Amino acid sequence: MSIQLVKGVSLEALACTVPKKCVTLTEYAPNLVDGKSARQIENVSGFHSLRIAEDAIKSSDLACESARQILINFGGGGGT
Repeated sequence: MSIQLVKGVSLEALACTVPKKCVTLTEYAPNLVDGKSARQIENVSGFHSLRIAEDAIKSSDLACESARQILINFGGGGGT
């Protein structure tokens, strides 16, 4: 792993886009995870649900939407 530090740079905005569909672990894998197993996974991993994108949605679509929101709200580079 290589880590590069850049001085004098800061973030003015951060946008995150996630799929709308939210399912619990037991909903996602009912044949593999029962209520007790789901609670154990939640306790160990810290996550309680998953966001599932439709088949036509790609990760790049989510990233582009985040970028679009930053451009709309911050004017593409200086933000006022």
